[in-house]
Amino acid sequence: MQEIMTAIRRIQEIKKNNPEIEKMINNLQELGFIELIVLKKSRKAIKTGDVFVFSPRKGLYFYGKVLNGKIENIYKGFVHGNILIFIFQHSSQKIDIQEFKKDYSKLLLAPTIVTYLQWSMGYFMTIGNEEISEEEKNLDYGFYVERTNTFCKETGELIDHVPEILARPYGELTTPHGITAAVETEFIINPDLIRGYPSTYEYDFPIYRPAIKMTSFDKEILPFTFLRNAEDKNYSLSLETGEYMMECFNKFSNKGFQGNGYDWNAVFKAFVSNKCPEQLNKLTFDSEAGLFCVFTKNRTLLKELAADFKKACEDDVTFINLLKIAEPE
Repeated sequence: MQEIMTAIRRIQEIKKNNPEIEKMINNLQELGFIELIVLKKSRKAIKTGDVFVFSPRKGLYFYGKVLNGKIENIYKGFVHGNILIFIFQHSSQKIDIQEFKKDYSKLLLAPTIVTYLQWSMGYFMTIGNEEISEEEKNLDYGFYVERTNTFCKETGELIDHVPEILARPYGELTTPHGITAAVETEFIINPDLIRGYPSTYEYDFPIYRPAIKMTSFDKEILPFTFLRNAEDKNYSLSLETGEYMMECFNKFSNKGFQGNGYDWNAVFKAFVSNKCPEQLNKLTFDSEAGLFCVFTKNRTLLKELAADFKKACEDDVTFINLLKIAEPE
């Protein structure tokens, strides 16, 4: 089978051929929940043709365009109702619709599906709307579905060829933190994109940080996050879904697994049921499509489960065995 150069495989190849870049990309996790600069929070409906900006550095703005403001997916998966965006390499030092220069041969990120959170949290700011052109209507882009070795549009409709522009993984919703991490990865690969501005490891990010410095335990369980909620005194274990362990999830698509937060619920429940079934009723799950989250007031229990579960995730055989017995929710 021909190897398809997806966005993820492209990064893997770059890392394999450049140890220094590999180290810098891998260390992004240690920066915590890095975020873009908040521009303006908005709950206005996102429309096809909207032009937006985001700011990864003070005084530096990158542009993007919404090519589908409300995805109608034929399978009604969790991409249904969300937003397809294209983000370009061109940037400017001011927010101005006149500065918007779209070049689909120079994308900063592969076509990406996001939720309205990018706007409601203020990371993306709409600055105008531009009708979708005939060129854009005929853009040869698509998503690769690894489990079936096929290609499709965001709608789920199949494509009978390898598209010129390959999108991020099909079925993945990219969170605000995911966008930031993907953008910073591109800046590490091509520093010229932010020439004259601080590099990833020189920049003082607006960061969603825990109140204390990351401990050795926090680093040990990455990409999972362990936090204490001061208000209700609960402890939580969470994970932004869509990338981690996706190759294993894709092998069980016939069971309905997509690698979303609800699927992680199922796997974690299978893990706890095997390890200490009497503790399962002490856990509360509060996951959603793009986020896995479990919490409890028992700090010792959750820390132990987090450490052991991370070890299970690092062993593909163990993780696949969990997928075999997990029941989709």
